[in-house]
Amino acid sequence: MNRNSSLSYRPEIDGLRAIAVGFVILYHAQFHFLGRDWFEGGFIGVDIFFVISGYLITRIILSELKQRGAFNFIHFYERRVRRLFPMLFVMVFVSLPFAYFYLLPSDLVDYAESLLSTIIFGSNFYFYFSNSEYGTQSSLLKPLFHTWSLAIEEQYYLVFPGLAVAVYRFGKRHILKLVGVLSLVSLVYAYFTEVNNPTLNFLSPLSRYWEFGVGSVLAAWELNNPKYQRKRVGRYLPLLGLVLIVYSTLSFDAETPHPSFHTLIPVLGVAFIIAFCSSKETVGKYLGCKPLVSIGLVSYSAYLWHFPIFAFGRMSILPFTDEAKCILIFLVFLFSFFSYRWVETPFRRRGSRSYNRLKSSFSLSLVVILFVSALAISNDGLKGRFRSIEGLLEYQIDNGELREKSWAFTHETMNNKAYFSKPGIKVLVVGNSHGENLFQALYQNKALFQGYHFAFHRVQVACFDERDPHSVIERKKLYSSKEFEKSSLIVISSRYNSDRGCWLDRRKKFFSGDFEGIGYLIDRAQDNGKAVIVLGRNVEFPYVNGMSIADYQYSKLIEQGPADARKIRRFLELSNSMFFERQTTKQIELNKKIKAIASERGVEYFDNYESICEKEAGKCYAFTKEGYKTMYNDNHFTLEGARFLGERMYQRDFEKTMRAAMARNTASH
Repeated sequence: MNRNSSLSYRPEIDGLRAIAVGFVILYHAQFHFLGRDWFEGGFIGVDIFFVISGYLITRIILSELKQRGAFNFIHFYERRVRRLFPMLFVMVFVSLPFAYFYLLPSDLVDYAESLLSTIIFGSNFYFYFSNSEYGTQSSLLKPLFHTWSLAIEEQYYLVFPGLAVAVYRFGKRHILKLVGVLSLVSLVYAYFTEVNNPTLNFLSPLSRYWEFGVGSVLAAWELNNPKYQRKRVGRYLPLLGLVLIVYSTLSFDAETPHPSFHTLIPVLGVAFIIAFCSSKETVGKYLGCKPLVSIGLVSYSAYLWHFPIFAFGRMSILPFTDEAKCILIFLVFLFSFFSYRWVETPFRRRGSRSYNRLKSSFSLSLVVILFVSALAISNDGLKGRFRSIEGLLEYQIDNGELREKSWAFTHETMNNKAYFSKPGIKVLVVGNSHGENLFQALYQNKALFQGYHFAFHRVQVACFDERDPHSVIERKKLYSSKEFEKSSLIVISSRYNSDRGCWLDRRKKFFSGDFEGIGYLIDRAQDNGKAVIVLGRNVEFPYVNGMSIADYQYSKLIEQGPADARKIRRFLELSNSMFFERQTTKQIELNKKIKAIASERGVEYFDNYESICEKEAGKCYAFTKEGYKTMYNDNHFTLEGARFLGERMYQRDFEKTMRAAMARNTASH
């Protein structure tokens, strides 16, 4: 069967777009049935889009060069603006009022900054430098997080056309080789970057170029071989391609290195379909059917709409059930078909009236976005939107600010090592962010713990498995530190995980976890003559509507209007009881393992559960006695909450546990 190189419409590509956007939407919806999320690998939908973009853009560029001998950059970028910006601006303007009413001050600042980065197509870099991680619960509450892929695509559009034109003019026979080599370099870069910095790898255009490159290679090969004859095996490759795509969606998950060599599976699947599919064969007929093509045509609108709709839905709908998700998906496609008809299509039409409308709309939209973003950022997220309630003047609604205060405190005290040089028992807390909270609790209550001096060293407990040669540097950082050398007592506190390794690198054969590492850490501390206490994992409290439990109850209190002492007391009681009711139980089984490890090695174990919760009273402390929130998210203490935790630990005789650990260590030596 012959194929020509014309730019004739290929409905099967719109069918591919429909599959891609469907997978992405189902991935972000997080449906669970039969005990699992079947679309954990749905993020590969973005990779499908990248391959398609590389193919179509390269066809446009090379076809124009072949037919006219020149390429009109102005017309090319005008088409890109018509294609991308009108719908992007509409999505932004619709999301603005929801951002105003639902986002906390620090979140609104983050939204405004991400908005500015979005309109210059740099949001992938913004989210990287703001320490956002794709697929996490926190990222699902950022209404513009999905624009990272749009940024990468536009960065490709800015670089590739000039490169393609230059190579074509000075050696068009070599364009296929050059694109192939650059794609290989990009793939290797992605492989090695995944080892050291998975987040950068996910969001970097350098790690993604090879996916566009695969599409470019297909287009260049097709144009260089306009009359190629498919062999019999080629008839089965589109079906294989569809199988590879579906397999990747069902088998990939958050632990799959991506993009990496694993990503070759769905990318090759897309390549097989683009290269060998036709409307006369089974896969082509399926992908080219009217329902899929219709969805493919609105896929850009659907991609833009779905993320903010889901984000604000998570903040406003309780509970966020599968039924609610289905309604939101219906809204996504309803909005998409309307916006395709009334926004995308009109702005794509060329002509003087269309150009003037585009120019004026573009200019006005930029001015409004710049003004709104500057207003939100310069006014600290418009804090005045949230009125305080008399009697709860200490209540801080903005968890981002509370988190920053907590981090700043630890950074300041860790850099001031003078306190660890005073006479007394030197206690070194080691662990991750949970260890940091413990350090804050003890350090802020050093007046209660007379004769003890506290320091903190951040570690991943899994790194201390001495069988793992890859994490030796992490072990040396602790063991060679002055704090470790001077300390008499090591207190281990961490958010222990049994399913995460030191480097989170699934490609290495060696895989350790916290329960392997903690034993080695205890043994090494004892070998160095140090007493050891192991703390259990803290209890955690899931979000409600994207808010902490305390903030959720606070929002209900505000809805009731003016609050008297009775309402405030009821608010505190409801918050404490809801904390108790919604506490996770994962730490119970984990703490049994941790306690067994401590007992086996003859060291003290301390469970902080009763410091946070009172089982008999049916409450967990959402607030300090002064009215400060104890937690700024589902498992981390505010600075005031840590101080309160330290007081509770003192009341529960943690000092006695420290004395027992020191006595046990003296007896064993």
